[in-house]
Amino acid sequence: MTVNGTDIRAMTAYSYFGKTQPPRGFVVALLGEDHSEYLVFEDDGQRWLEFGDSRYDECD
Repeated sequence: MTVNGTDIRAMTAYSYFGKTQPPRGFVVALLGEDHSEYLVFEDDGQRWLEFGDSRYDECD
């Protein structure tokens, strides 16, 4: 994936929360080689990505 113009190799994880119930709308976690964790969500027609304490909403 590319973040701020830098390519980062990442893998996906659909069972990121283990046996714990995932948050509403959780789709997938993107786990970067640099230990970054991006969580992708989709709920009620909205799509967003969470990184740390920040939320990034999809825009047109």
